[in-house]
Amino acid sequence: MTTILKPVCRGYITARHVRGSHVPQRVQNLVVRDYTQRNGIEFRLSEVEYLMPGCYIMLNSVIAELPHINGVVAYSLFMMPKRLGRRLNVWKSFVDTGRTLHFAVENFSLSTATDIQTAEDILAIDETSSTSNLQF
Repeated sequence: MTTILKPVCRGYITARHVRGSHVPQRVQNLVVRDYTQRNGIEFRLSEVEYLMPGCYIMLNSVIAELPHINGVVAYSLFMMPKRLGRRLNVWKSFVDTGRTLHFAVENFSLSTATDIQTAEDILAIDETSSTSNLQF
């Protein structure tokens, strides 16, 4: 009998606001766990990013774990570093190791250069729409 192993992914959630809203950690974990169940991923307990702005200690910790897991399931794409250089380093960590970075809220995963461009497009559209003064 052949056993099919599920990919193993670490959860990644935050204590910070996401897109201006506070989402309780237990809710973020429920969203991440639901995503993993729907996508046939074995879920490992989430790392929680610190509250301090610009701090990505726990993100770096889960990236360091990539040789031992198949990827990471983050609560949202909008948790990623604001600075482009830092963010591109994160994307490169996954693409270069053949691992996947999933975003549960957006139901999106990143593992290729094309996915990087899609993620950057989503972030650029959000930034443009949130800073525009469109009036209806």
